[in-house]
Amino acid sequence: MKKLLRFLSISALLVGLSLILQQPQTVKAETMVAIPVEDSSFVTAGKGVTPTKATQLQPTNPVYGLSAWKVETSASLISGTGPEPWFRAGLAYKIGQDTWLTNTQTLIIPQNKVVNTPVNFKPRVYDDSYVAGIVDNDGPVALWGSTDYTNKWVL
Repeated sequence: MKKLLRFLSISALLVGLSLILQQPQTVKAETMVAIPVEDSSFVTAGKGVTPTKATQLQPTNPVYGLSAWKVETSASLISGTGPEPWFRAGLAYKIGQDTWLTNTQTLIIPQNKVVNTPVNFKPRVYDDSYVAGIVDNDGPVALWGSTDYTNKWVL
């Protein structure tokens, strides 16, 4: 009986710990957030490689528009030619291990700030038509930290 009670106590403790560890974490206020503007793909330059050229980037898993991603770091890219959304990119934003999004795929905003335009938004002088999107939400938004949509922070 004591062994069963001890086993149940340890099991309950482990279940409780796993639930606590899976809770969303709050990230620092200066964190930048990448929001893809449409469904496309994450890109990679290879394991442990920081890209320097847009032509190095290869598509991987799908990424969904209007999802939100914590930006770990950014890298300047030399743009190349080819299909959008990444070959004409000038910046890549690391959002996970060997996983990047480019400035042609995403809007970048600071967390916990209201801004008039995204950080990476540059209107073109020759084209005055653009689309602005607003997500109106009175609750928390999931800020994803892994491409399998399992690791999230509170935004």
